[in-house]
Amino acid sequence: AVRPGLFWVDLGANCGNSYALFVRRILPTLQIARKSDILRAFLFEFNPRMHSQFLDSLESRDSRVKVMKAAAHVRDGSFPAYLDNRKESAGQFKCVAKPGAPNPAGASSLLSDMPRAGKPINVTAVDVPAFMRRTFCKGDEIHLKMD
Repeated sequence: AVRPGLFWVDLGANCGNSYALFVRRILPTLQIARKSDILRAFLFEFNPRMHSQFLDSLESRDSRVKVMKAAAHVRDGSFPAYLDNRKESAGQFKCVAKPGAPNPAGASSLLSDMPRAGKPINVTAVDVPAFMRRTFCKGDEIHLKMD
């Protein structure tokens, strides 16, 4: 891993719009003391629609981004989740990086009895506390977004 590091960790990245806001509006205001500080981003999102419509292309365009195709959890494993059952087509929704902008549709739920819950998908879960212990070290600056 890069040492020392500057990190953005998004636990529930949706389309990546919070990362874009961080890079555009917050990163320029940070006092980076060491020239060796390099931004790295870990975007956790288990919804495959967000991967195919937004996050895969973001990861390929921005070498600082690593998309974690998994749910943030307190232990490694898997569980069922339910994608929104509305039909969506690629390009139908925009990923807008501005405060208050709506996220693209493609919601998901852990509850099967939600009004728009579709068929279950099996979701990989990553133990985030263990991930953080493995990935970061003393001196790293970590910006953590959870929702």
